[in-house]
Amino acid sequence: MSDLLTRLIADGTSPELVAEVAMLLAERKVLDERRANDRRRKQEQREREKEERGHVTSRDVTGQDVTSQDSPSLSLLPNENKSNPSTHTHPEGESPPTRKAVPASDDCATVVSAWNAMARAAGLRTCAKLSDTRRRHCRARLKDDGLQAIQRAIQQVPQSAFLRGDAGDWAGANIDFLLRPDTVTKILEGQYDDRPASTPQRGPAAWRAASGRSEPDHRDGFQRALDERIFGATG
Repeated sequence: MSDLLTRLIADGTSPELVAEVAMLLAERKVLDERRANDRRRKQEQREREKEERGHVTSRDVTGQDVTSQDSPSLSLLPNENKSNPSTHTHPEGESPPTRKAVPASDDCATVVSAWNAMARAAGLRTCAKLSDTRRRHCRARLKDDGLQAIQRAIQQVPQSAFLRGDAGDWAGANIDFLLRPDTVTKILEGQYDDRPASTPQRGPAAWRAASGRSEPDHRDGFQRALDERIFGATG
């Protein structure tokens, strides 16, 4: 992935497009990892179920042998075991195998990949390490704003002179600035957008002078004839 992004940057691809490609690649990587985890989890579950079935069958057979030899009146016990195998599946003193927790999709990796691709193209600081603090802040932003909103905000960073560090005395936005509670909302609302340069308003007379047009004559025929009679023809 980094080779592709490097080639795009070297070819002069716009930062917005590079960031979009990086996000797509990162999302595909996360999806592949999620599918691999699902396959591994299903395989482990099948193995556990197979082991439990074999264990229950073994205990049922042993219990039937014991009850048939020692106490015929207790012949119903094996059936009870069969009707509720979960209560007798594991030997006393042993805890049942705990189901391995499946980690949720780590969208923080997608956010970091998208940020780094954009930052390299825009000349901003990349994220070298996803620390515990950054991961905690990232998950909070994902919960509050959502992955798509964060991705859109990252794409808009290069469009702001302030966020690029071109307006002011700071070096520009970094990953920590992005993960602040209100940064994503402010970026999407355009609060960091460049303001258009103010130009002095030009009145109709100035516009006509610049365009070489003469003052329009709004006088009626009688007033025009009267003025010409008094002041002479003005052309």
